[in-house]
Amino acid sequence: MKARIKRYLLGFSIAMSVYLILVLLYIYPHLPKDYTGWIIVCAVGIPLYVLWEVVVGYVISREVGSEIASKSFSIKRIMFAVVALSVVITGLLLMSNMLQPLIGDHFR
Repeated sequence: MKARIKRYLLGFSIAMSVYLILVLLYIYPHLPKDYTGWIIVCAVGIPLYVLWEVVVGYVISREVGSEIASKSFSIKRIMFAVVALSVVITGLLLMSNMLQPLIGDHFR
């Protein structure tokens, strides 16, 4: 039982480390400069990155694509993905602009 928990914790730690590195690459010039910045990156950045992967995976999945068009490559599918992901990106940019005055001091 303890070995199973240790393996789970090790896997979780490795996954979170990989996600942390990816988040830091995405926000590169704006790295955290204090503990609060690191907490923000870990508590907000990693879940947002995982959510982004889930949304993109859903939008470009075969199930959604086959409901839009029967062909595996079609303009309808591309336009749906562009519009859906543009809406998500716009929401993230608006959220970023609203939070900038609150968290901007914690990043370089």
